[in-house]
Amino acid sequence: MWSNNAGNSLIIADIDIAVQKITPSADNCFYITWQKSGIWGYSLYMQKVDINGNILWPVDSPSIEGVLVYARKLKQSTDYSVTLDNENNVYIGIDSGFISSAGDPTVGGKAVACKVSPDGELLFGTTGIILSEADDVISPPVLAMTASDGNISFSWGVSNLAGYTDIIATVKADTQGKIIWKNKTGQIPVGDYLLLNSLQPSEDGSVVFSYLYTSPTDDGRLFTRDLKAKKLGGSDGSPSWDMTDDGSVYIYTHPINQRGITSGISPAVLPDNLGGFYFATPGSETVSGNQVIYLQRINTNGTLKYTRNGIKVTDENTLSQSEPVLCLDYAAQGLYVLYNVSVSRGIPAQLYTAAVAQYFDQEGNRQWGEQGITLDDYTTPEGINGNPIAMLAYDGSVMAVWLPPVAATQSYNAPIRTSLIDSRGEYIWQTGYVDVKTSATQVLYAGATVNTDDTFSVISWIDNIETAQPHTRTLRAQNISKDGVLGL
Repeated sequence: MWSNNAGNSLIIADIDIAVQKITPSADNCFYITWQKSGIWGYSLYMQKVDINGNILWPVDSPSIEGVLVYARKLKQSTDYSVTLDNENNVYIGIDSGFISSAGDPTVGGKAVACKVSPDGELLFGTTGIILSEADDVISPPVLAMTASDGNISFSWGVSNLAGYTDIIATVKADTQGKIIWKNKTGQIPVGDYLLLNSLQPSEDGSVVFSYLYTSPTDDGRLFTRDLKAKKLGGSDGSPSWDMTDDGSVYIYTHPINQRGITSGISPAVLPDNLGGFYFATPGSETVSGNQVIYLQRINTNGTLKYTRNGIKVTDENTLSQSEPVLCLDYAAQGLYVLYNVSVSRGIPAQLYTAAVAQYFDQEGNRQWGEQGITLDDYTTPEGINGNPIAMLAYDGSVMAVWLPPVAATQSYNAPIRTSLIDSRGEYIWQTGYVDVKTSATQVLYAGATVNTDDTFSVISWIDNIETAQPHTRTLRAQNISKDGVLGL
């Protein structure tokens, strides 16, 4: 059951856990997935948790072992994705891994779809359904998404002989796994490569995927990186936008003499509930070259609402901005943004970080002042990154979830912090914030969601204790109500 002790939250799984995700279901339960290292390698497991925090799987004898969904001979974890259909069946997109010519387990292989029933039954069997073509070697992640017509779409990268992704493949399948249509992006210049960023639903069963487009500079020593999006729809999955020859739209374009989006950065994407999307992209600022976050909105027809690259989350360009997370105020069509800000101070220089929240109205105007609300100040030198985890929308308010920065000497005493803020930018809880995790551990792979009744949130994460022998990684979860109360 849910714990009322932030120092000892509910254990979902233990020992060598990696890449956990949490997804709410329409019956007020939660599906939690993770990868675990075992005899086979990093395989995929799943657990179902009810509204009271009871683990439900396996059905006959619930335990923290959960249900093995997909076994892999792969000695490292990889990213994957989770989506639910209208009957609360779970679909997972994941790479199979493969044995290289040298005999080594290797990331990639085939794109695989798994399906799990609300009772934990493997509806596509233990091996799932292979989605990719026989001759393709894919690049993870395999993204999965439920389309507005109830079918399921998947997308992934395809590697060339040099090991770079130069094609993005997308399929739509029915709920039984039968392919409805397939699409592959066209040829790109030699030396350019792609990185799949997101897959989202649009109207009439169409889908929109975004990707990072990387090109070498003229001298070949560096790369520039932009963000593009493409919409696929109709009965054959053909491109729906016709502003360019390949049907793509530039969301962010690097400024002249700047490199654009830094390697390893993933722009945030959120449907606007009208067939369009918000994008929050950390990219190079035109004058200073510092990394700032640009907010762009695109409508269902592929038209950009804001000017080139979008609007900045703040006009402060001297601080580096990163890790944006988004959620929509559905009633007012406003957008909540939580992001990380860092600044170098002192001699010798030390990096200080803070979490900052902002609210934009539907026209893109800042509502919480020009600088937003600083949830943590800049008084603690960075030990481990103080990163945003989620913004969770309630009626008329939003719950910010983040990791506050901790000093290097306290890197294994990292809390998870929450705060409920109304649309005016005022704190609702008298204490300002509530920590949902206070145990003396490092946090890995944190995620958060709201239950379907919008009465409480659940945060899940991996507790990492590297000082233990052997290393211990435990998957935990904690609820918190709109009143800031833990447990039942």
